[in-house]
Amino acid sequence: MKFEDAKKYIKDYSGYRVEFEQQNGGILASDHFPDDDEDTIATEEEAWEFAECFAKAGKRKGIVNVYVIHGDDYTPVPSYRARKLNAY
Repeated sequence: MKFEDAKKYIKDYSGYRVEFEQQNGGILASDHFPDDDEDTIATEEEAWEFAECFAKAGKRKGIVNVYVIHGDDYTPVPSYRARKLNAY
């Protein structure tokens, strides 16, 4: 197996989370779901589906900069810039 393939497998295995920011009185507060004590989302595409639904529902409530991160190290997935929702 190539090293790059192995790294992708490890990232896929760790699951995914949805990162977002909420506007609150001129301040952006970062948060994510699922919480650290909950199971991560199994696939990247499923995480993007949750992100899209959450972004649509939260748009009027000040939810911005919604994107998918890796569940283990909290780094954005490679496509996050192109797919970021409610960019602020």
